[in-house]
Amino acid sequence: MSIDRGHGIATSSVLADSYDLDGIIAKYEQFADTYLGHKAVEPTTDDDGDALIVGALYFNTIDNELRVYDGTDWQAVYAGALKVNNFTGDGATVAYTLTTAPNNENSTQVYIDGVYQQKDTYTTVGATLTFSEAPPTGAGIEVMIISSFEVSTAEAQNVTYSQGGTGASSRTVENKLQESVSVKDFGAVGDGVTDDTAAIQAANDATAAVDGEMVIPDGTYKTTAKLIFTCNVRGLGSPRIMSTGDYTSVEYNKHYGYLKNITIYPEDTTFTSNDGLLLTRFARTLIENVFVKYCGRDGIKLDSSPAAGSGNLAVLHNCWTRYNIRDGIRIDGGVNSNAIRLSSLDVGGNGGNGITFGPGLCAGNVLDNVVAQNNTGYGIYFDGADTRNNIGTAYVEANTAGDVYFSATSHSNYLHLTNDGAGVSNNNVTNTVLLAGSGPTQRYRFNTMDFIKMRVYNWSDIGQLEFSHTGNRAYKIEHAGSGSSGSLLFSKGSASSFNTTFEGAITASSIRPSVDNTHSLGIASLRWSEVFAATGTINTSDENLKQDIRALDTKELAVATSLKGLLKVFRFKDAVASKGDAARKHFGIIAQEVQSAFADGGLDASEYGVFCEDTWYEVDGSSLDEYGEPYTVDTPNATAVTQQGVRYTELLVFIMSTL
Repeated sequence: MSIDRGHGIATSSVLADSYDLDGIIAKYEQFADTYLGHKAVEPTTDDDGDALIVGALYFNTIDNELRVYDGTDWQAVYAGALKVNNFTGDGATVAYTLTTAPNNENSTQVYIDGVYQQKDTYTTVGATLTFSEAPPTGAGIEVMIISSFEVSTAEAQNVTYSQGGTGASSRTVENKLQESVSVKDFGAVGDGVTDDTAAIQAANDATAAVDGEMVIPDGTYKTTAKLIFTCNVRGLGSPRIMSTGDYTSVEYNKHYGYLKNITIYPEDTTFTSNDGLLLTRFARTLIENVFVKYCGRDGIKLDSSPAAGSGNLAVLHNCWTRYNIRDGIRIDGGVNSNAIRLSSLDVGGNGGNGITFGPGLCAGNVLDNVVAQNNTGYGIYFDGADTRNNIGTAYVEANTAGDVYFSATSHSNYLHLTNDGAGVSNNNVTNTVLLAGSGPTQRYRFNTMDFIKMRVYNWSDIGQLEFSHTGNRAYKIEHAGSGSSGSLLFSKGSASSFNTTFEGAITASSIRPSVDNTHSLGIASLRWSEVFAATGTINTSDENLKQDIRALDTKELAVATSLKGLLKVFRFKDAVASKGDAARKHFGIIAQEVQSAFADGGLDASEYGVFCEDTWYEVDGSSLDEYGEPYTVDTPNATAVTQQGVRYTELLVFIMSTL
């Protein structure tokens, strides 16, 4: 076999005359730039003196290892990633057995007497390589089998990682992998058989030391002693912690932390001293998607006693705790069980209460979207001097002892039940209980009236709305009759708004304002149509309230005389529109003519109370916005409307002066 030393291209029969020699040369040059051969020193350029390409390879003869160029440095490749098989051709054999089966032809590089062979000149099936034409006798055959290779884990600190995207910065793979700690990094198995206690605790301790996050992958983790978590914990999938002894399964002890996506239960349902999850130091801590069942005492217990620590402002969200021997959730109080937010909870089938507050002080806690059903005790139980707790929305039913219990020392709490709350036991009248049923049993009841503002919706006409306060002040609005008898009704029909504002007093003998001579009855744009009275209105005429008293002058007497001749008979347009010819005639005067009469007499009508002129603003025919407030000149699209009128009592007195 002859070799062209200039390009290393053989001219043997293996390379047929029909081959594209220029293409073969290009392929060889490409390979020569990738594989640089055996060297004792790391190369800084390829054999042509050009810059190294990423992925370039060479074999280091000092350390006897293959190395790959990553764009910055040469990195060692694990042994076994590249296998080399050597054979000698005999001019007849086409099939050769390799020591390792390649994935396919693309995982191989074949050379005959140092000349690279195109992939279409051979095939691989399993560990057998077959040439399309037998290599010549005595020809050296080299087959390189390339396997997937790994960079040593000890070198992860030297490999660069980039998230990509605008603003992303590079860091090491080691730094990326250490963002969180998995319990499996410390030997936890999660097969429900292996004791994972020590591994999980070791993972927690290592994570807590760097204030990081510990991850618990899906699986069942068997424990033989209490786990104490002092770091952030997050479950992946649906991990389960199964305790095998009569001890607290998990204690969480970290302020400003979180515990998410964990199921906790004992292996044996006959334990009697087993709390599922015990929270000790948990101020501003989030407990989310935690499910606890079958524990010998409480499912979730929050203990903020002085020895345990603070629990202010913690959050329990979307937790499920059922079938525990004692309470589903128990907040023991102490000195700092305040402003805890509990939402989207399902507590049911527990041997004690669904949720217990106390016996220590629990104040300002907020519950919302809570379901408490089928507990042997109460659904929700306040046991102690619990105050200002707000149960926003709760569905509580079918609890053996009752739905809700307030002790005599529990005060100023608020409870809103979405069912009728037949089992509510309230032993302190300062607690507010809002109940709602359905159909004929619907009712709302308030046990205290310390409110600034309150709204009640869907008040059934057969129900009862009552406000009462047993102290020195008593306020009561009551509908206890049927139909319209004894009823108090404020209505605006099918209109978009209803506005009622009254500053004054309604007594058995009068309706009076709170301030003298300040409030009007109606406004210019919203008038009463008629006023029915046994006697006329009384206008103040006390001399002590008047000044600038004098007799009418000549001009005023002249205007009064002209007004006497301006009296008219007329009908109102709105009456004609609604009644037609049946609309009645009225005696009176025209306000515009009154104004002109004053002007003709050299006087300004606006200076006299007998003449009135009011301007307001309307949008789409209405003078009030959706909140009952008048439109103003600054209201977009508002149109000014002016209307004139007279005070007939003054007008008649004025005209009488001419008689």
